[in-house]
Amino acid sequence: MRIPFVSPLAAAGAVLLLTGCAMDYRGAYDSMKERLGIGRIATEQEFRDLVVGRTFSNDQGSGTCHADESMTGEIDGRKLSGYWHWDGEHFCRTIRLGDEFLGSDCQVMFISGDRLTIVGNEGAGEKVTYRLGPSGS
Repeated sequence: MRIPFVSPLAAAGAVLLLTGCAMDYRGAYDSMKERLGIGRIATEQEFRDLVVGRTFSNDQGSGTCHADESMTGEIDGRKLSGYWHWDGEHFCRTIRLGDEFLGSDCQVMFISGDRLTIVGNEGAGEKVTYRLGPSGS
């Protein structure tokens, strides 16, 4: 079986065309996510821009991630304290709730408007949704 000859110029053109299509698709997808306010928080800078300094709350209580990477709040009537850091595409936290050490967990975060959804165990664990208050709340 003979493989037809493809000129290097034609091959380069096909690669550029396909790359352009992929870039247009990613650009349209990112634009749609931005317009709808939906998406995964995948970088520390996005986390700092979208979450740090805002109170997150639900029926169990509330907390805040601070710029100095500390965490404070109250959940189920118990004091929340600890710290956070960013690792790759994951939000990681080590916390205490009252006298109980809850340990460390790296989590996946999604944001949609004022809703913050966190999925533990790098996205394979329990899902919890919070409402985000305004900056400085």
